[in-house]
Amino acid sequence: MIHRVGLFSISIIVWGLFLFGMQDISFAVSSLASEKVRDGVSFGDNEANSGGVSPQNKVVTAKNISKNILADYSVKPASKKNAPNKNVANERLQRLERNADFCALGKIYYNGDDDVEQDYQKAFHYFELAAKENNAEAQYFLGVLYSNTDGFEQDNEKAIHYFELAADQDDVVAQYNLGIMYLNGYNVEQDYQKALHYFELAAEQGDAMAQFQLGSIYYLGQGKDVAQDYVKAKEYFELAAEQGDAGALYLLGIIYYWGEGVEQDYQKALHYFELAAKQDDTKSQYFLGLMYFNGYGVEQNNAKAKEYFELAAEQHYTEAQYFLGEMYYWGEGVEQDYQKAFHYFELAAKQRHAKS
Repeated sequence: MIHRVGLFSISIIVWGLFLFGMQDISFAVSSLASEKVRDGVSFGDNEANSGGVSPQNKVVTAKNISKNILADYSVKPASKKNAPNKNVANERLQRLERNADFCALGKIYYNGDDDVEQDYQKAFHYFELAAKENNAEAQYFLGVLYSNTDGFEQDNEKAIHYFELAADQDDVVAQYNLGIMYLNGYNVEQDYQKALHYFELAAEQGDAMAQFQLGSIYYLGQGKDVAQDYVKAKEYFELAAEQGDAGALYLLGIIYYWGEGVEQDYQKALHYFELAAKQDDTKSQYFLGLMYFNGYGVEQNNAKAKEYFELAAEQHYTEAQYFLGEMYYWGEGVEQDYQKAFHYFELAAKQRHAKS
């Protein structure tokens, strides 16, 4: 996974989360819960759940695209188990200073490590020197610092300015972050066309997350601003899925499960859900449970259904917890067990599942 430094803790993922209930689709902006850190952009995922215990209820709850993303070029902080070695640190810093590798110095101070204490002011100093030499990476990091980094007064105009400078030099992470900002109206006026523009720039460079975001935008639509288009959504999801993006795999499964813009195909749905489930995608595990429980595209198998529901339930997916409660309460595919039913209903209820 790629982390991309600590920009702004905003509580959005696609533009919040996917909230699908029955045929209704809505958007939500959640408080920062998990994290989608993309070179500093933290997007939370606070799932909301809806629907019943059968596929007929078309339950596609909050699409979790939380991912920790670390810039390909950023320095991951060390574990800091060892005492600092000032001699080693000084020698390293002096060598970089002599070579005028200001961006590398900025990253060292930005992240800190075993031998160098984190210092945003020094990081800013070196990034600024590098940015004056038109270093796109340094321009990006200045945008991060001006966004909401501790110790700096937030300056949205300067943040956007530096992100745009970096994006103009094909910095894919800056392009992606600008897309997120315009999509959600974070520190800028919301502008879906600009969001599409920046996501497309990043997607053209093969960025799976940008491809996923484009697929999400077209899948949901944005009224008069962006028409819903399942064909385009599928194309972008396929591009992201080819790179193993679990969210894209899950939504391709959903598209084939419900026949959205394609002929309904349980076998293809099963294929994509299985690929995403191998990455511990809870909603894919849940839908696999539904498919085996109901015998959709597969031979009905209560044991496998229970296995997939348990995998999702262990990751706190409330629909799976509730479904297991129903199974044990009625003895559907399992031996009737009120204690286990109560256990799973209680787990779901603690997460405010309405029916529990």
